[in-house]
Amino acid sequence: MINTLTRTVLIFTMVLAVFTSASAEQLLGKIGSAAGPDWQSSWIDLTDATNFEKGENLKLAVYGGAENVVVRLLPSGAHPTSSDGIVGNVMKVPKDGILQVRLPEDRRNVVQISVHGGQKAWAISLGVKNGPVTLISIERFSE
Repeated sequence: MINTLTRTVLIFTMVLAVFTSASAEQLLGKIGSAAGPDWQSSWIDLTDATNFEKGENLKLAVYGGAENVVVRLLPSGAHPTSSDGIVGNVMKVPKDGILQVRLPEDRRNVVQISVHGGQKAWAISLGVKNGPVTLISIERFSE
């Protein structure tokens, strides 16, 4: 027979698993990267074009030597080398490598999510000593 403590732990674990899976979604797709003399990017080409709502949160797991990055949600039809879809301003990469991005507006038909490191992203300076960034995963969640 299961004792009360074990039963409580099992119930708590099941509730936590249900709550976590209901509030978070791992975004799937093909991850890639590219670099030039003073720029670098890493991205995920989403499996399906995706709509995002104002106020939604993304958790991007990244690593590398970048202290500053630019995040972009590329809409369908935009060229991958364009700056279309940049979210906000330059972001500092936290020591744990988890970027928390809250979307300031709706984003429709997003086909790619990218992070940009190196010295610059398009005409945006990220710092002459800024390093590269590699995207590991993206999670979509609501609070």
